[in-house]
Amino acid sequence: MDEASATTTGTEEGAMTPGNSSTAPLLLETLGGSSSRRGLERSTKHPPLLFGRDRERQALQVSLKRMLKKRATLAVWLEGPSGSGKSALVASTLEHAPPLRKHQCLYATGKFDLPHEHDPASSKTGDDETETAIGLLRSAYSAQSTTPSLRDLMNKKSMRSGAATVAEEVDATMDQSSAQSTTNELQQTLLYQGIRAALGQVCQQLLNLTSGEESGKSHDDNNPIKRKTRQEAQTALNIGLDASSWQVLEILIPNLAALRSKWDDEVNSAASSISAMTQDTFQKGSSLNIDFSNFKELADRFKLASRRFLQTVSHFLPLVLVLDDLQWADPSSLNLLSSWIQDTDNGALLIVGCYRSEDPASGAVRKMIAGARGDSHGDLSQTTTAVGATSVIPMQTIILRDLGLSEIEDMLDSLLSVSDLGSTVSLADILVRKTKGNGFFVVKLLQYLNEHQLLLPHDHHHHQSKNLWDEDAIREACESIDDVASLISLTLEQPENKVPRALLPIVACIGMSSFTSSILFRVLNNMSKDDFKSFSKHQDAAVSRPADMASMTRQLDECVERGFLTRTGPSIEQSLQEEGRESAEYNFRFVHDQVQIASLNLLNKDERVKLQFKIGESLLSSCDPKELDEMIFAILDLLNPRATKLRSSNPKRMEIAKLNARAGSQAMRSSSFPIACWYIRRAISLLPPNRWEDQYYQDTLQMYTAGAIAESLGGDAEAMLWYADRVRQHGRNIMDKIPIFHMLMDWFLDQDRASESFDMGCRVMEYLGGSIPTQGLHVKGSTLTGLLKTKKMVNKYMSTTDVQELPIVTDAKELAVMTTLDKLGTAAYLQRKKLVPVIIFKGVRKTFKNGITPHAAPFLAAYGYAMTNHLGDFAMGKKCGEKALELLSKDKRVDVRARTKAIVYGVNLHFMTPIGPLHESYLEGLQSGDFRNAMFSVALHLQALFACGKSLSLIEGSCRVAMKVFQDFKQPHFVGVLRGMWQGYLNLIGDHGNTTILTGSVMDQAQVLNNKKQQDEMSAAMARRLQMNLRRVQLNLAVFFGEFKHGADMAVECGDEILDKLRGQIASVTLQFDGAYCCYRMAQYLTSSATASSIGGMRRRYLKYATRAHKRIKDLVAKMNPNCRHYCALLDAEVAILNGSDPMVVTHHLDEALAFAAKDEMIHDQALILERYANFWRSQDEEFMTNFRIRAMNALTLYQRWGAHAKVSHLKKEWAHLLGAYLKGLPEVDQRSETMDMSVSSISDSYW
Repeated sequence: MDEASATTTGTEEGAMTPGNSSTAPLLLETLGGSSSRRGLERSTKHPPLLFGRDRERQALQVSLKRMLKKRATLAVWLEGPSGSGKSALVASTLEHAPPLRKHQCLYATGKFDLPHEHDPASSKTGDDETETAIGLLRSAYSAQSTTPSLRDLMNKKSMRSGAATVAEEVDATMDQSSAQSTTNELQQTLLYQGIRAALGQVCQQLLNLTSGEESGKSHDDNNPIKRKTRQEAQTALNIGLDASSWQVLEILIPNLAALRSKWDDEVNSAASSISAMTQDTFQKGSSLNIDFSNFKELADRFKLASRRFLQTVSHFLPLVLVLDDLQWADPSSLNLLSSWIQDTDNGALLIVGCYRSEDPASGAVRKMIAGARGDSHGDLSQTTTAVGATSVIPMQTIILRDLGLSEIEDMLDSLLSVSDLGSTVSLADILVRKTKGNGFFVVKLLQYLNEHQLLLPHDHHHHQSKNLWDEDAIREACESIDDVASLISLTLEQPENKVPRALLPIVACIGMSSFTSSILFRVLNNMSKDDFKSFSKHQDAAVSRPADMASMTRQLDECVERGFLTRTGPSIEQSLQEEGRESAEYNFRFVHDQVQIASLNLLNKDERVKLQFKIGESLLSSCDPKELDEMIFAILDLLNPRATKLRSSNPKRMEIAKLNARAGSQAMRSSSFPIACWYIRRAISLLPPNRWEDQYYQDTLQMYTAGAIAESLGGDAEAMLWYADRVRQHGRNIMDKIPIFHMLMDWFLDQDRASESFDMGCRVMEYLGGSIPTQGLHVKGSTLTGLLKTKKMVNKYMSTTDVQELPIVTDAKELAVMTTLDKLGTAAYLQRKKLVPVIIFKGVRKTFKNGITPHAAPFLAAYGYAMTNHLGDFAMGKKCGEKALELLSKDKRVDVRARTKAIVYGVNLHFMTPIGPLHESYLEGLQSGDFRNAMFSVALHLQALFACGKSLSLIEGSCRVAMKVFQDFKQPHFVGVLRGMWQGYLNLIGDHGNTTILTGSVMDQAQVLNNKKQQDEMSAAMARRLQMNLRRVQLNLAVFFGEFKHGADMAVECGDEILDKLRGQIASVTLQFDGAYCCYRMAQYLTSSATASSIGGMRRRYLKYATRAHKRIKDLVAKMNPNCRHYCALLDAEVAILNGSDPMVVTHHLDEALAFAAKDEMIHDQALILERYANFWRSQDEEFMTNFRIRAMNALTLYQRWGAHAKVSHLKKEWAHLLGAYLKGLPEVDQRSETMDMSVSSISDSYW
């Protein structure tokens, strides 16, 4: 407590006090004792722990002020020993800081609990049963040096030579181990525990904002900052979060549903599907029902949705997020936190993380911080001092040391009101020797000594001494105290602590950092009186099991009064339930984990495990489905230690196994793959030896399938293949194995092994009763016959039936066929392009024959693409694309929307209509987790921005935003492609003075092309695609910078290859124009050259390519493509110049090209046409110089407006002697790049 808050009271007559004041009762009031429990509570809270922390307090205050002033994201890390006062320092400095109230700042805290028994981050070690099995399998693989081949996986006999024997040994090991108790349990923290708690508090505070009607009444005239209202928060969240984000965030923030239902019933209905899906996965006594179709997409969506939530909230109101005991955070929490602190889209956000320096688990926290700083070594000691220096990401590490002698002496002087200098030195020395300067230990020891009246003035004892206190008695009292946990245990043994001693062991076994009295009452209500007496460790018959909530709350309040628990605010659900009432149920938690440890130590290990199991059973039996979703990890933390001791025939064991499988499924949906793997392994270890028999078959199949998917997403290929082989061997029919085969197809694609994915898909189609031709003649024949059949069917249904009236397919086998074809199409596009039409035709025919599936829209869109790009039937391609978009309105699944729109807008409709809204497919791809198509849409959209002549500064800003997205979601191929495009735009703007060489601020062309490490990480096909993309950008730059020789050579050398890789994309038309234009210009140059006869072969090659590309563009114009008419007219002008036609013919074509470009507002192409117009007049007689100057100045003006400052400088040098003084009239424009609002709420307005 502060000195000012201590009040002086009278003393007993004759009592002598230290110093010059009578303070014996004051001493009790300050440190607390039997006569003044309130004084104890006040004195042993935060202030005593803060002596000697002035510098650290100031650092926190500076960070808070900086965050509020700059509206920026900052992170502060507090590192120190347990009990050094990290939490107290943060709470006393920030929680009630005046700037928070002034700026209406949100303040939320979350704590990670002391682990009980498992650690998924360490699940690769230990003697867990399934881990032993995986280890055996990995050893067998290592001995044979390679992983199983595709043929071995599909073989019905064995996965590979010798693997069957290993598999049998593995199963035998699992069966034997599962009947034994696990002797070396690993540690496990609850999933996202601290983050869930903190974000739940954020939701509560948003809900508690005043309404619009109340805001005027509560406005503080002295505070000029306008107070935000609940309605404004609702608007901000509804703008920043789409229905998909609301849906996914319920996994991370269960009480978000209460917030949403309070505000928006419509969004609540739209987002209810995910809750229903998880609730249906587990019912007592029923089989598992896990949906395997979208784990990967949900995991990807989860990370993005959580970031959007934080972005939206921090832009709406400043937010301080405090996460305590990070050393116990699960790996997924640290990964999520790492992405938050590196997200530059956040608003005013201060993240404060506390962790223990001495805990070995803190290494993961240091590694996470070092990674955010860009230091891969994870050594913070080299980069921080006591108050660490900031880095590129505004971060600071504050290191708290144990208290020294002088600081403890100052504490004693203040707490004991001693004014004599040096009078507390000897007592401080005793405390330092016993506690080693640990602040929490010091405070608890002073409290203990005070309660034993050992801190009373010396004259209260019956002998005299030069010391103010009886130091011998103090030393004797400290003899039996080894550490703070033993001290708390001694305190609990005191007679006045009979209620805490009875209650706290049970509370400690619940294992939650925060609990309500109703949770504890629910546990105790299901406990017999004898069990309560046995587990509660009390001897006083007056302490009995509470009979009702009122008595339960009184007992908890007594624990608070005695300094063992602390009371916190109500949960958001309680706020809703208690709205309009005077009070709400409070949450409780231990004041420190050392109190929890001391409480647990009152029970021996067997008692603790037995009690935890009873508590877990009690919570499980009393939970409704929604509560079970929120508490599943805490319940399993209680049940799992004893579950392995249950007989394999015990139904409880199977129920716990299914509960673990459900937890694994939920962890996968939260992008927590290591934790998911651990829980699924635990589930399988609890299965009986006859797990594959009828009684257990479905549950076993679900668990092994979930295990394979979790391991594939977690990156453990050997474990994934082992699970897959178990399903392959024991699965009873193809439909039981389909999820495994589809998972393997995706895994091969992720490994850039498209050919193996394709081969597996073909085998799966055979199992399902279909076939895909793979030989040359068969492919040609199937393509032709498939085309004829499909065209006939499409024409029939398009003319007589509305596609949306087709029935919805529910047959599982037909759905499996369509899913397999869909995955086959992706693999064929990457590896076997000639087979893409065959697959598309088959998918479309099945759609019209059987009905609508989730893959119907992308198949119809792909058929339109084939009609447009392969057969030139633009009308049918457009019609199919439009019908595909109509199907999306009927099918509410979001995972196919991005791909469908990317195909329709990116490679189909732009041939018949103006370029469409590709940003929609990007946003929907992010929402659904379909990052492959989201990134593809971004690349297409950047092509569209350039083709439409948008300002280069806007395009460059879009590249900057897109690059961040690509890097965040680990898309290396798209990163390479984007760097080339981005550098090309920067070259036009004037970065580093290069023209067609792609070297500058964002990439080095030579380094990219010669980077052996990067090429090793990519497949040959991917590396070639990257190289061709760079060539495409260079060809485009050659047109604008007039390097026609370079451009023409690239067009002749690799133009057709680039076109093949761009098939149907928006840039494909631009590519053909660029190649034809450069080749025509070079042909004109060679025609006029004196040495033209000696290089006639080169001229013919240029003309051959130009003529072919020109013809393709003419065909597009003839088929009513509105986006390339100006290209065709400009190339017609080049042909006229090449043929020596009359100038009127040339100018006619140029005027036509200019008119088309102006109509479509393509400013860059207008400038190019005007430049060509000017140079044409320049080549004519002197009398046409006026025409030249007009066209030249217009071209310069448009290039300037477009932002191509390097091109303007280039032309100024070329035309300086011709334009002279005219150049002084060229308007100056701001050459700075447009900055973009990168907030989530404005992405659709400013980004796109």
